[in-house]
Amino acid sequence: MFSIRKIEITGQQASRLGYIGFISARHSLHLTQKLINAGAVSCASIAPPLPVTSTGNGCSTFAHGTVGSIASLRAVTFGAANNHLGVQAPEFITQAAQLAATKAAGCVPASATSVSMAQAIACDLDADGVRNELSPGEVTALVAFMANLPVPRQADDDEMFTHLGLSPLDAYEGRSIFRKTMANGGARCASCHTVFRPFLNGTTLNLTNPETPGVIPIQVDYHTADPDDVADGLAQNVGDPGLRIYGDFKLHKMGSLMKNGIPSRDTMKTAELWDAGAVFPWGRDGRWVGTQLMDTILAHEGVSIPTATVTKGRGTTKMVNGLAMTSQPVSICGLPTSSPSLPIHVVLTGQMTAGLTAANATTADPDGGFRQGAGWLINSVPAGGCATLTMSFNNPGGTSAVQYGLAIQDHNGYSEAVASAQAFKALSSSDQAKVMSFIRAQVIGGKVGEGSGLTPPPVVK
Repeated sequence: MFSIRKIEITGQQASRLGYIGFISARHSLHLTQKLINAGAVSCASIAPPLPVTSTGNGCSTFAHGTVGSIASLRAVTFGAANNHLGVQAPEFITQAAQLAATKAAGCVPASATSVSMAQAIACDLDADGVRNELSPGEVTALVAFMANLPVPRQADDDEMFTHLGLSPLDAYEGRSIFRKTMANGGARCASCHTVFRPFLNGTTLNLTNPETPGVIPIQVDYHTADPDDVADGLAQNVGDPGLRIYGDFKLHKMGSLMKNGIPSRDTMKTAELWDAGAVFPWGRDGRWVGTQLMDTILAHEGVSIPTATVTKGRGTTKMVNGLAMTSQPVSICGLPTSSPSLPIHVVLTGQMTAGLTAANATTADPDGGFRQGAGWLINSVPAGGCATLTMSFNNPGGTSAVQYGLAIQDHNGYSEAVASAQAFKALSSSDQAKVMSFIRAQVIGGKVGEGSGLTPPPVVK
């Protein structure tokens, strides 16, 4: 056990305190001031599984953690110090969740309804003989250190070729495929792994310290918008500051192949990919290591019901308020009748007729629209294992011969990314490799593998 010496910091001194680096650089920056304030929206109260209408309506959060359960970067810092290093900050002790323990330890009266900072500083809650192990000033110093870290950036051409063994041209082409829609020959990965997020209120992060007045202004590092970002509506102007974080700050249901944690859950914030080439094993639980980037991507598909069969009836098209509307009955058989995991999700996938959108779908796609990824729900399975849906589509082309595919998943296997994962599988092996080259080129400070000193990882399969 050790205790870090107390450091009192004020003003710009914080920007020079870069002496401790036990938290990954993936926590180094914030999209807006909301990400550091204790008032950040938290998704902690959402228990698995997420509501079936979660896409577009689920929890969107600037809080930290796999499920957005940590409201501030200060909480990330003193929580990690306690849980991973055994260094207990008074701020950890003041949390409401520790009230019963502090009463049992005699740090506060039995009638107490909260723990003050002074009481926490005098409390040795972990009974290791050391009090005030990580002072508020030291927590502020750590947060200031992380806020001053440079953002991860794509490796330059020399790093790609020399240290990663990648073709820079492949990485650049992979970037294009990564952000393309399915209609344009891509996999629409950027629906959730958003390519660029603009800052909303400047590049200054005002850091506070609970024991001192005033704020510590920190000029944070950032990425800038390029012409593609402006063309895609992700920024207003070329050069606008923001983050190329490759995440959307939303919770998504990912299906049983990506279920992890205690308690086991398959709902989580989109993993940011801005450092994927420098940090692995991949996946929240470290299952996918070394050469298994492909496996990580394919796990996004979830699990479809293997016995399910789809029979499409004759479509009919009519004009409704001057717009063409196509309806088609669809029979789905082979559904489980013994304790099924309801609801059954019927999800649009594959190539779709140009302009076709689902008019009566229950859930939207990850973009909030109604093409690939949107779906219908079957809330009960008839005794024979067959259910019928009437699917209605807005159909600008006016033809009854509409094209679309369907994935049939029970709620346990359902992944919101099933359509994108299947689109990735449909790419040529060459294009798949280019997408993975692009992902592997996203690194922290030119490092390939966290702390590896530019040691190349195994060749990606």
